[in-house]
Amino acid sequence: MELKARIDAEFLPFVSKPARYLGNEYNAVLKSPQPEQLRVALCFSDLYEAGIRNTAFETLYHCLNSLPNISAERVYTPGTDAEAILRAAAIPLFSVESKFPLNEFDLLVFYFPDVFSFTNLLTMLHLGGIPPRARERNAGEPPVIGVGPALINPEPPAAFLDAVVPGDPAVALWEIAAAAGRAKSGRRDRQAFLRAIAAIPGVYVPSFYEPVYNDFKEFQGIARLEPSAPERIRNAAAGSGAKDEKICPLKPLLPPGDLPNNRPAAGQYERFTGENNRFAPGRVFPPATEQSAENLYRELLKCLQGSGAEPAARLLSNDALFRETGWGFAKEKCLAEEHLLSISLPSTELTLRLPATGELAGALKENGFALSPLAGGPRLRSVLNLNLRDQDILDAARLALENGWQTIRLNFMLGLPAEKPEEIAAIAALAKKCLELLKSYPEAQLLVSAQGFSPKPHTPFQWEKQESAALLEEKFEQLRQSLADLPVKTVFQNPRLASLETALSRGDRRTGEVIESAWRRGARLDAYKETFRGEAWERAFREKEIDWEACLAPISVTVALPWDHIDLGASKADLKEEKLRAYQGQLHPRNKDMVSLGYGGLPRTEFEALLRGNLPAERGSADKGAVSPPQSAAMGGPQGEAMQYGRRERKRQAPVQVIKRKIRIRYSKSGPARFLSHLDIVRVFDFSARLAKIPLVYSQGLRPNPKISYALPLSPGVASTAEYLDMEVEIGRETDIQGRFNQFLPGGIQILQYQGIFAKVPALAAVINRSTYEALLADFTLPEEWLAEWLAQPEVQIRRETKEGMKEVDIRPYVRQLTRTQSNLNVTIDIIEGRTAKITEVLESLLSPRGIEYRKFQVQRTGQYIVENDSILTPFDII
Repeated sequence: MELKARIDAEFLPFVSKPARYLGNEYNAVLKSPQPEQLRVALCFSDLYEAGIRNTAFETLYHCLNSLPNISAERVYTPGTDAEAILRAAAIPLFSVESKFPLNEFDLLVFYFPDVFSFTNLLTMLHLGGIPPRARERNAGEPPVIGVGPALINPEPPAAFLDAVVPGDPAVALWEIAAAAGRAKSGRRDRQAFLRAIAAIPGVYVPSFYEPVYNDFKEFQGIARLEPSAPERIRNAAAGSGAKDEKICPLKPLLPPGDLPNNRPAAGQYERFTGENNRFAPGRVFPPATEQSAENLYRELLKCLQGSGAEPAARLLSNDALFRETGWGFAKEKCLAEEHLLSISLPSTELTLRLPATGELAGALKENGFALSPLAGGPRLRSVLNLNLRDQDILDAARLALENGWQTIRLNFMLGLPAEKPEEIAAIAALAKKCLELLKSYPEAQLLVSAQGFSPKPHTPFQWEKQESAALLEEKFEQLRQSLADLPVKTVFQNPRLASLETALSRGDRRTGEVIESAWRRGARLDAYKETFRGEAWERAFREKEIDWEACLAPISVTVALPWDHIDLGASKADLKEEKLRAYQGQLHPRNKDMVSLGYGGLPRTEFEALLRGNLPAERGSADKGAVSPPQSAAMGGPQGEAMQYGRRERKRQAPVQVIKRKIRIRYSKSGPARFLSHLDIVRVFDFSARLAKIPLVYSQGLRPNPKISYALPLSPGVASTAEYLDMEVEIGRETDIQGRFNQFLPGGIQILQYQGIFAKVPALAAVINRSTYEALLADFTLPEEWLAEWLAQPEVQIRRETKEGMKEVDIRPYVRQLTRTQSNLNVTIDIIEGRTAKITEVLESLLSPRGIEYRKFQVQRTGQYIVENDSILTPFDII
């Protein structure tokens, strides 16, 4: 059986979230394989939910596929359940587009969003049948290239990577791919390929260097082993040396189902105030490939004009939550349009052109209004180079509340440099001030989020100590106690994550030994609370005789650092000067007249003008009962209209009301599409109608929905040839609805039949009361006595998950018939007073007690009917 068929039969039916591995997104690129084509696996070292929202990863995907001789496909870190199934079934890790095995690609490019994704690299390589260490790979195995913001210090994962691009990856990847193509066609050996890419600006080949230690095992520096390799790796900015710049429309990836969100509860704090703060690395990626793309941020603000939310949105931090929400919104809006989103190649600058709309405001408000003071008082904020007074925070929160936000989210860090014991009390005091403000907004709530400070390479605080996990836990507990009596929601990071982040961020190559040991002990997906295994890391550090606590100690400014050979634009002298300024409590000169809100901050004069123009002097002070003075007869007509003179303008004819027509549709759901949920199907028809330019009728309100009603929902994993829906469209005739839809529906979903509705009919879900199914048994012989025994039972109790929790449900009354043909099991299920049984529940209760895995059989719904007395009608028979 070929790999694609095995994945469909042995993998997808058994994973908890099969949509992660389908590869059926709108605008996914799948090129026909050609002998001269370079096949690149673009691997995201985290879950699908994080990767599909990552602007930089998606930009690289489209950049590589813009070249005719390159075919780039995506691979994501599988969930823990999927990993276990792949291992048990001996199925190699594969790309989502063509289900091509990882080890058969010509080049692997891994994107690392954070240091917690290092163990995911080892999981993916091992599942792909590729040795984890670069020196263990033979000439026939693909080179492994690392990119992404986690690699500003490339030494910890260096042993696993053939090459690293610590800075902007876009231009360098083009040249690496070109070198890989030449190596493929010319059959050049691995070392010749590595020497070729080491000459590309911004590319680091770890095997051409080795760390130097003294007799006390203290790091002394990096020595070159390859004379042709550069002494320092300098970041090659996108667009440097770029020629023949071209602008191409970009069709972003959009899942057919709901855009997933599975971020860690307390994610890492990134750049909140542009380049000027002192706890985050300086600008590594240019705006196009950097997640916090400034041009994207500015364009998203334009979309909010006229929505009533634009003034407050200008003060939003350009953090991961804002970017992901905005990027997801932009992707949906650009789905059916050619030129709203474009990319400049090869500099990879994104440009977004969207009309003003209030829909983005609604999406942003669901996440709450994020303010990041990071410290409780202005003294410590000055240490961080944040020019932010308490009153600035309160004014920004008030503006957000006036603009319709219901949740204010305050982000803080504990264990900061120069932190004093009273800082935690200052956080509680600031929270109390915010709560006092919220009293005037009864529906509003306050959320306080906190995590531990972690010193990062290439920052003024790279030499600072990291508080131990135990001490951080004490501070978190102190903050919990100080907020315990307040009506505040809290989200706190696991302190061990902060200390692990520091150890991985500032480590040298010996840290790679710890990473591999922890991975072999079960560490993976470390950024997620459900899968973080602190004990695996503790044992790994002990095994490799590296003191975890010593990794958190302060570093002398005179010693060599593992990342000294990486030049991202800021010299050590500049960082030392900025560190001195921080401990003197001085703001950077560029930040003195700024307010540290929004992207890069706002000039204080602009911030104050924004408040004056959008905040009432006192809430509710506007005279709601005031009446405008009447206009004089000389200045206006009876209704206050302006008096007109001369020839009157010809009356315009009122627009003719659009004809609305209801249509009933029967469609199929097969192949990979059978794993889509009911909510996914709802989005599929909405998106496909936009692509097909079929004008659906939408409901009213801020978040309008298409007027489509569906028949009975179908369990994910079950195929069907008899799914029904009713939709309302704004066209006078429904000709070619089937053809137009089928051009744009995802593979496996096709309209089979449609008919106009010209009379009032009840909703499908209200009248359908019977469904039929068949399970394909293949070579399995189902004993007749099993069916007889099941049907003879007076009741069949199953456990069903509901909104109220797990419940015992008797499904026996709903099963009308169980019959077996030579190779099929036929099941008829009734709907009685709105209640029914799922086909998966019936099969599980029949087969699982006898040790048979029901999910290995393909199941499909073959009919939905309306049973009235002795008549059995289809949904088309009643219109």
